Amino acid sequence: MVTLAMIIVSDSAWAKVNSVHASASPTTLELGDSFIYQVTVSGTGTLPTPSNNIPSAFQILSGPNSNISMEWINGKMSSSRTLTYTLRALRRGDFTIPAPTVTDRRQQKSGNAVNVHIEAPGSGATAQPSPNNMIPQETNVRQSNLRSIFLQAEIAPTSAYLQEAMVLTFTLYFQPSVRTFDVQKLPSTEGFWSEEWEVQSPPGVVERNINGRLYNAAVIYRLILFPTRTGELNIGPMKLNVHYVSGRSRNRSFFDSIFDSYVEQMAVSSEPITVNIKSLPYENQPDGFANVVGNWSLDARLDAKEVQTNESVTLTIRIKGEGNVGFLPAPEVRVPPDIELYEPEISVHKRPGNGEISGEKVFTYLLIPRRPGEQIIPPVEFSFFDPKLEEYRSVSISPGTLQVSPSSGWDVADVDGSGIPAPVETVGREIRWIMDSAPSLDDSIEPLHQRTAYWASFLMPIFIVAAGFAFRKHHENLAGQESVVRSRKAMKRAFTVLKEARQHHRNDEIGEGYNSLASGIIKYLSDRLNVPIASLDERVRDKCLELNQISETSRIELRDILSLCDSARFSPHGSDADSLGNLIDRSEKWIATVDRKLRPTKV
Repeated sequence: MVTLAMIIVSDSAWAKVNSVHASASPTTLELGDSFIYQVTVSGTGTLPTPSNNIPSAFQILSGPNSNISMEWINGKMSSSRTLTYTLRALRRGDFTIPAPTVTDRRQQKSGNAVNVHIEAPGSGATAQPSPNNMIPQETNVRQSNLRSIFLQAEIAPTSAYLQEAMVLTFTLYFQPSVRTFDVQKLPSTEGFWSEEWEVQSPPGVVERNINGRLYNAAVIYRLILFPTRTGELNIGPMKLNVHYVSGRSRNRSFFDSIFDSYVEQMAVSSEPITVNIKSLPYENQPDGFANVVGNWSLDARLDAKEVQTNESVTLTIRIKGEGNVGFLPAPEVRVPPDIELYEPEISVHKRPGNGEISGEKVFTYLLIPRRPGEQIIPPVEFSFFDPKLEEYRSVSISPGTLQVSPSSGWDVADVDGSGIPAPVETVGREIRWIMDSAPSLDDSIEPLHQRTAYWASFLMPIFIVAAGFAFRKHHENLAGQESVVRSRKAMKRAFTVLKEARQHHRNDEIGEGYNSLASGIIKYLSDRLNVPIASLDERVRDKCLELNQISETSRIELRDILSLCDSARFSPHGSDADSLGNLIDRSEKWIATVDRKLRPTKV
């Protein structure tokens, strides 16, 4: 043990760094592409870990991953330590990753700097894909010329039976950081019964390898379709307006090296889709079949087995399963002639999931027996086509027998032999006497123009208008006082939101932390400037800050903070804890800097 300790101490004491080398592959790529950055320290003994300063123009997707190798050659040991980062380009331009440094025997040694050139999306620069563990799956896309941002429409299956469920999915593929998107046109689905299948909000993002290029993919819209016609049916394109972060602002300034981004727009559209819809087979088709497709079960129950005549009883028929729940027709219900049957009340409960619509449709019938005795309710039958088994299926269930006894609430004389009340006979008529003298008529005691109500009718509109003006003035005063109170309390509320964001950060709720931070900043500006949140877009924010003499540096800092918050929503690796913590600190510093200058502003 003593010998081993001496060897370890000796090895640590005699560690020597021979070289420090940094490299990137590739060094020319497009905005949004990822690349590998490595730092290798070579020497002898136990080598120190190099220090790296990754510029803000790059996002760390993974790393640093450390690898240590040692070799003994002719009794001498040589070793190397390699740190590997996977980075993504966030801005366009030429950037330099500073030289890494290590401390060797209290002396600092530096390696070489690495230059990386980032071009605009679609410029033709190629980037090598990330390691295999960064590529969840390989995806084939039919578009011949892939852009940096495009919208893909997919439907499964591509051929189906009439009323068979089909899933239509729209996936947004993007390489640059996307802030948000606006739907310009939804797809046309003529010939289909459509049900929306909600997607995650904000959309979940995964990485896909598309023809050798790495993309972020987010499912933004999804429908479950049930074809109502046979033959070839067309599904129209979906159109979006995508807001993404480009690499460089339009107006160059001193601060471009720090805040070097600009939000641009791109119109994208999916390709139309044609599907083939097959007719249901005629062979073995049940009588009375109503084009119901899916997998269903049937239940029918009476809420009472014994009733009296003229007493209502409820028959509940429940059809449950998977398929087009809303399309289910009411089953045929037959009752004996001595029972009155009323139209049903219908309720539908459905939920989309797993490529199907599952749920139930409930038909509630009211029955009233008119004669006593045993009343047998015939079975309820229901037929459907199962597309998975490709066969017709029929189900039948009997609600049961109803025992009807004579009603005890009627007098025997008023009831015929069947238990039904006898009709009421008219035994007399109401007599109306004729007046034999007219009532006396008196003249008006007071003329109309001498009555108070007459003059009050002229003065009333004047009082109403005056009261309206007074109420409006009072309302404006209250609104003014409310805006002042909101403006004064804005900073206190903002720091409360920052505290919530830090709590999310400590609980590793990174996505919630970014959402809380962004909404808190916007709410602070709305309260402080007395501008509604709905009107506080980027242009209005910048104009209000300029009117309050907020410097260009602070305005750019705000745009960068909000841009990073929005980017974290769409980037699968952008929501890291360290970045959130740093962004909260920057936001707190920004609010403290500008708060004294902000006043309610009219724009």
